[in-house]
Amino acid sequence: MLNFNQTLDTNYPRSKIPVILTMLDLLYVLNLSNGSFNALLNDPTFPIIDLNGQKYVLRNSLFDWLHERENPKSRKEGSHESSVSRTNADTGGY
Repeated sequence: MLNFNQTLDTNYPRSKIPVILTMLDLLYVLNLSNGSFNALLNDPTFPIIDLNGQKYVLRNSLFDWLHERENPKSRKEGSHESSVSRTNADTGGY
């Protein structure tokens, strides 16, 4: 589980985020309001895993889901890597 006493900034390394996130971890990482968080959990495209009534999200699935929704206009032309190389570089291949 994440250290909730530490402030999350935009440079927080992906490797510090657990491979399997609890809902509390996810709320911390995404820094959403309760309403936005509940809306996200009800989004049928969001990659939630339900194990015996407990909900989890895989770190790589979360980042893949976010990258799919990234606004292409916010990217600088030619400056983004493929998701495979970014995933391998940031997670050690996991």
